[in-house]
Amino acid sequence: MKPIRYIFSIIFTTIVVAILASCSDSSDEPPITPEPPVEEGTTRTVLVYMEGKNNLAGYARADIQEMKEGAKQGLNGGRLLVYRSLSGGTAPELIEILEDGSEQVLKSYAAGTSALTIAQMRAVVEESRAQAPAKDYALIFWNHGTGWISDDNTIVESQALGRSGSDQLIQPLWYGAEQPGDKHMKITSIAKALEGLRFSFIYFDCCHMGAVEVAYELRKSTDWFIASATELGVSGMPYDKNLSCFFASTPDLSGAMFNTFNFYDKIFNDSQAVDRYGCSISQISSAGLEQLGRQVKTILSSTQYPEDYEKVPYYRTVIMPTGLFDLYDYIHARTSDAAQLTAFDTAFKSVVSRHLTTPRVYTLDASKFHGLSMHILGPDDDPSYLGYDELAWYNDFIKPTLR
Repeated sequence: MKPIRYIFSIIFTTIVVAILASCSDSSDEPPITPEPPVEEGTTRTVLVYMEGKNNLAGYARADIQEMKEGAKQGLNGGRLLVYRSLSGGTAPELIEILEDGSEQVLKSYAAGTSALTIAQMRAVVEESRAQAPAKDYALIFWNHGTGWISDDNTIVESQALGRSGSDQLIQPLWYGAEQPGDKHMKITSIAKALEGLRFSFIYFDCCHMGAVEVAYELRKSTDWFIASATELGVSGMPYDKNLSCFFASTPDLSGAMFNTFNFYDKIFNDSQAVDRYGCSISQISSAGLEQLGRQVKTILSSTQYPEDYEKVPYYRTVIMPTGLFDLYDYIHARTSDAAQLTAFDTAFKSVVSRHLTTPRVYTLDASKFHGLSMHILGPDDDPSYLGYDELAWYNDFIKPTLR
């Protein structure tokens, strides 16, 4: 039987939450709900947020099979949940993958429900915590991704979150490619959906998410990211190998990063392989982002744009027009001041703790890759182009340097 004091506490919390919900004037504001009590023995719940209503649906199903194989090796007292929203006419579901390799449906959602809204992402994350309360949580994003880069099909949550151009909507793209309509979700919307929630790590099993703008926007949600600044092969990570890393008592993020890199490195070094994409992947700490931003701000404020500088791109022009360049290489081209570079290097290494790359990645020369991208504004560039001026990284560290 629960103590009376505990029951009164629950009643009081329920009343407070109801009052706060009734006072909200925007449906876009995700409600902050109390964490459910942790079940004895549950160490970590890992949620894979899988939006695959696109050309990756077949790979999504293959990855779920990998997860089932990996789960058979044991989850160390943890629980593996997958929100799958796939093409093919099936309704979205929140499932659990059990240690015997089977799956159990925890919740079904209405057919046609978009995975790419603040409300749905928040609802799924909270449902996963209610269904599988744990001592800590981790989040894996599975889909296409293009960092912060914009697209005119990005879902707009509200006027407050949107901005209109002359005759079309232009928003930063983060995540998605949901069909029909090739819809996408803003990185600022992701931050809003995760507001007030904390994860032991966030792993991006998608392309181009190793961007300082992305990490800084989501810095309050986790201490660690694993991400690729470049494109990532369509097979994604090897879940059958990585699950044991994710469910270790202390998450073995380096091990997971090496597993993913080695998977693609082996293909890259096989002269007979058809899909020799290569791989660039980084382990990124959010703890040093503020200091890194301050060093970038200091250097940009005291130097001029190097007119003859050749940017080091992390993207192919057939994929996107601009926006993802090597941060380290650019700052080193911007100044030769030894003290400034020492301070910057120290800050950079505290953020990018590990980086692995093949010699080339999707035809790109990786010899100058350092594992973290940033948009580079030239003297005549408009910061509002593609909505760059909406991002926290721009407003905190780049905007003050513009003259």
